[in-house]
Amino acid sequence: MSKNELELIKIEESLKNKFYVMISVSVIFVFILSLISVFSAPQMSFEDAILTNILIWSTGIVFIFVILYKTRTFRKRRYFEITDEYLLFDIPNKSKFKLSWSSFDGIEIKKEKKYRRRSMQTFYTLAFKGKGNSEELVIQKGFDYTEKTIKKILKSLEEAARIRKKNYYMIN
Repeated sequence: MSKNELELIKIEESLKNKFYVMISVSVIFVFILSLISVFSAPQMSFEDAILTNILIWSTGIVFIFVILYKTRTFRKRRYFEITDEYLLFDIPNKSKFKLSWSSFDGIEIKKEKKYRRRSMQTFYTLAFKGKGNSEELVIQKGFDYTEKTIKKILKSLEEAARIRKKNYYMIN
C-alpha cells in the first residue's frame, strides 16, 4: 500500500472484561454478606437470624441485578470502520453513525473532561464539518470505547483525513 491509498480499517471490541469484573465484585460482596450472617446468627434469636438472612440475601440479589442492568451494554460489540466511501461508528445505545467522505470537509476533535456521577469522565467530540452542515458524535472514554481503542480511532481518522485531503484538528 502506498502512502496515498486508503485501506479498509475495521476496529471491533467489547467491554466484557469490565462486565466480568463488576459481576465478580458483586458476587464477592454477596459472599461477604453471607459470611457475616452465618457468623452472627448463633448470637441472635432464631427469628432475628432468619430476618437478617432475608435482608442480606435480598440486598445482595438487588445489588447484582442493579450491576447487571448498569453493565448491560458492556457485553455488546462496538465497531468502527473506515472505507473508501464512508466512516462508520456503531456503539450500543446510540444510533449508528455513518457518514460519507464527500459530505464533510474537515474533522475537528475536542477532548473534554467533565465531572459526572462523582467521578471525572473524558469525552471526545468528533465534529465532521462541511459546507453549511456539521455532524457530531460524542464518545465517552471507558464506556463507548477503551482509551487504547480511542487512540487507534483518532490515529486512523487523522491518517484517512490526510489521504483524503480533509482538514483535521485536535483541540485539547
